[in-house]
Amino acid sequence: MFHSSALPVVNHKITNRGTLLAVVSSILYSSLGYLGITQMHPGFTVYDMLFWRFIVAGILLLPFALRVSVWTKMDVSSAVWLFLLGGSTYGGSSLFYFLAAQNLGTGISMVIFFAFPVFVALLAWVFDRHRLGRLTYVSMITLFCGLWLLGDECGPGFHWMAAFLALSSGVTYAVYVYMGKKIKVTPIASSLIVCFGSAFTIWCTDGLVGSRTFLPSFQIPWLYVFLTAMLATVLPIILLLEALKKISATKASLLSVFEPLSTVIIGIMFLGESVTDIQTVGIIIVLVGALLTHYDR
Repeated sequence: MFHSSALPVVNHKITNRGTLLAVVSSILYSSLGYLGITQMHPGFTVYDMLFWRFIVAGILLLPFALRVSVWTKMDVSSAVWLFLLGGSTYGGSSLFYFLAAQNLGTGISMVIFFAFPVFVALLAWVFDRHRLGRLTYVSMITLFCGLWLLGDECGPGFHWMAAFLALSSGVTYAVYVYMGKKIKVTPIASSLIVCFGSAFTIWCTDGLVGSRTFLPSFQIPWLYVFLTAMLATVLPIILLLEALKKISATKASLLSVFEPLSTVIIGIMFLGESVTDIQTVGIIIVLVGALLTHYDR
């Protein structure tokens, strides 16, 4: 532990720049719901959209992954685990999210997804015997209360199956985050492998559900595919990595709250989604509950 006299002088310009990069990363990632939903039509399904999102994003990440230093500490087993397990959890999380968003809306689906830090804590408790602090229990209760309010007092128009899919998106993403902490791979290499692994997962899932045996579709909205890969995937990754060089991971995690908030706003402004007053309260409660886990020790 450092003594107070040995603490470095805080460079506020660097910290502010890191904060800005983290906020911009979150806001860019929040465009995913709008860009993804906009692409979907009978000739271009959610599977097509996600398949091409990950393929193009992987290609765009290649120039950043060409440095030898990115791969020096990686072994074959780590790469295989990332491709299979990382791809299935991250790709599955994206698929669950968009299947939920088709009925529930992009904003509320993203808010429910944002409960994933609680599930990361639960995984650490089950497999690592990590102690759950009081704030984690408070967070769980808060989240369930918020999710109940998101159902607009269990109104008949609320899609509970879609809500379950959104929650499943958070759970599978929590598995991805938990697993990522165990595999020591550079972020760029990990992102590249997971993108191609996710594309493979989506391709296999598409074949299993029988929506279409072969991808790609000939009705590809290339502009939106590129924007989804660049604005909502690659740029957020790169900006967050740059932000983490200037601010702590905890602060970056807290700033990620802008992601669901921006998704809700974008959904209302551009997709015609609506949120009731009581659902707004539920959104705030869910976000507070998710953020509480970052303060638990």
